Amino acid sequence: MKAKMIFVAMVGLLALCGPVLADELLVPDEYVTIQAAIDAAVDGDVIIVADGTYTGTGNKNLDLGGRAITVRSQNGPQFATIDCEKDGRAFFFHTGEDQSAIVEGFAITNGSADYGAGIRCDYSSPTINNCMFTSNSAKILGGGIHAGNSSPIVTNCTFEENRAGDHAGGIRLTHSNALISGCVFIRNVCDNYSADGGAILNAGETSSTIVNCLFVGNTATESGGAIRNDRSSPSIINCTFNGNSTRYGGAIHNAPYASPIITKCIFWGNSASSGGEIDNNGDCHPTIIYCDIEGGWNGPKVVNRRGSSTIDGGGNIDADPLFVDASNPDLYARDYYLSDESPCIDAGMDAGVYTDIEGQIRPIDVPDVDNNGELPEFDIGAYEIIPPTPDEIAVARIEAAITDKFGTLERIDAALEKECGAYKALGALLESGDYGDLKKGDIIKAMQTIHSAIQHGELSKKALERSIEKLLYSLSALGYGPQPPGSNWPPNVTITKPQNGAEFNPDQTIEIEADAWDYDGSVVSVEFFADGSKIGEDNDGADGWTTGWYEHPEGTYNITARATDDDGAATDLGGSEN
Repeated sequence: MKAKMIFVAMVGLLALCGPVLADELLVPDEYVTIQAAIDAAVDGDVIIVADGTYTGTGNKNLDLGGRAITVRSQNGPQFATIDCEKDGRAFFFHTGEDQSAIVEGFAITNGSADYGAGIRCDYSSPTINNCMFTSNSAKILGGGIHAGNSSPIVTNCTFEENRAGDHAGGIRLTHSNALISGCVFIRNVCDNYSADGGAILNAGETSSTIVNCLFVGNTATESGGAIRNDRSSPSIINCTFNGNSTRYGGAIHNAPYASPIITKCIFWGNSASSGGEIDNNGDCHPTIIYCDIEGGWNGPKVVNRRGSSTIDGGGNIDADPLFVDASNPDLYARDYYLSDESPCIDAGMDAGVYTDIEGQIRPIDVPDVDNNGELPEFDIGAYEIIPPTPDEIAVARIEAAITDKFGTLERIDAALEKECGAYKALGALLESGDYGDLKKGDIIKAMQTIHSAIQHGELSKKALERSIEKLLYSLSALGYGPQPPGSNWPPNVTITKPQNGAEFNPDQTIEIEADAWDYDGSVVSVEFFADGSKIGEDNDGADGWTTGWYEHPEGTYNITARATDDDGAATDLGGSEN
C-alpha cells in the first residue's frame, strides 16, 4: 500500500493531510494510461492523474467496469484535459456503477458520439464533480452527458458550448432521479430542425433535482432554450435563467404530462416566439413558487396552450433582479450576483437548500431588507448575497465622502482658475492706461472683490484637502483604499497550486505556485513555508512564483506564503488568500 498525503486549500493556506487506507495509482508515473490504472484498481482505490492533456487509446472511452473507485486529476480541470479528438467519449458507465464511482477534476473536450459525447451512463449512477465539459458534440442526444435509466450526481461542473443534434446540448436524462447541483450551462445548443432542450432535457418520467444552477445563452431550434421537460416532474430550485432562446419556452418548455415544481428561480431576459420565459403545451401543470419572472407568473412571457396551466404557489414577483452585470456584450464576462438593491434579496422561502451555487451558506439575512415579510429570508436565484460587514459599510461611506469632497475640490479649482484669469485681465487693463468707458476706480474695486474671493477660495480648498487627507487615513486604518502620503502597502499573495484535495507520495516533488502582486510597487520575492518552516523561496518570478518541495515526511502540513515588495514591506506569514 502506498503512503500518501493530500493537499486541501483552506482560507489563506493549503494543508497537506496524512494517509488514508485506499491505494493511489498514479498516471502517468506508474501507469501510462488512465485505463491501465483503472484496470489495476480495486474498490476504494484512488487514481491520480497528473497535469497534462490525455489523448488516444487508453485515455478515452474509459470504462470503470463496475469498480467503486475515484478517478481524479491532481490539480483540477484547468490542468488536466481528456481530449477525445472528436472520436469517442471520455467515460462510459454501463456496469451498474453507483455513487461511489467518482470522476473528479477533468476538462472533457472534443467528444463525439451518438449519445453522451462527454460521458454516457446506462443503468449506472456515478458521481461527477468539478468537471468542465466543452465543445463536445452528440449526433442525437446529450452533448455533455447522456443518462438513461441512471441517476448520476453531477456537481460543480461547467457545460460550455456543447452540442446535440436532436435534444439536450448539455445533459439528457431519461427515467432518472439525477441530482444536478452547482453547475453552469452556457451557450450549449441543439440545432436540428425540431431540437429541444438547449442545456437539459428531462424525459421519460424523470424526477431529477436541478438546484443552484446558472443557465445563460443556451439555444434550441424548437423548444426549451435552457430546459425541456417531457413526461417528467423535476424539482428546479434556486436557478437563474438569462439570455436563453428558442421557438417555444425561452427558459423552460413543459410538454404534455410534465408537472415540474419550480422554486426560488429567476427568469429574466429570455426569449421565444411563444413563452419568452416559460411555455406550457398540453396536459402539463407546473407549479411556480417564490420566483422572479419577467412579466409575472401569469404574464405575457408565461404561455399556457392546449389545456395546460400554471399553478401559482405564492410569493412570486415581477421585478428586475438587478444583477451586477447581465448586459455585458461578452457573455462570459457577465456577473449574475445580486446587486445591493435587488428585489430578490431576502424574498424567498425555505426549500431545503442551505448553500448557493458557490457553496455560500443560505440564508444570509441582509439587515434592513425584508422583501417577503417572513423568516427565514432566503434569496431568489443561484447566488445568495453576502451583506457587507460593518467595516465595509464604513469604508463605503468614507469613499462616498471622499468622492463628494473631491468633486467640491474640483469645482473650487475651476472657479479659482476663472477668477485668477479675470484678475490678471483687469490688471493688464489697469496697466495699459486705456480704460475705454470704464473708470479706474471701478477696475480697482473689481480687482479687490476678486482677490477677496480668491483668498476665500484658497482657504476653503486647503480645508477640503486636509479633510480628504483625514478620510484617506481612516480608510488606511480599516485596511482599504488608497494609502496616506508616505506609507507603503504590503504586497498580496495567493497560493494557486496544488488545488484542494491534491495528493502526493512522500517521495514526490511537490510543485507549489503562488500569485503575488503589489498595490504601490513590485514584488521581489516570495517565500514558502510548511507549518511555519521555510521550504523554498523564489526571487525571480519570471515564470510565476514557484518552488519545489523535495523532502516532506508523511503527515499534515499548513502551507503558507509570504511576499516582499521593493520597499521591504511583506505580507504576514499565512496571510495569503485563495
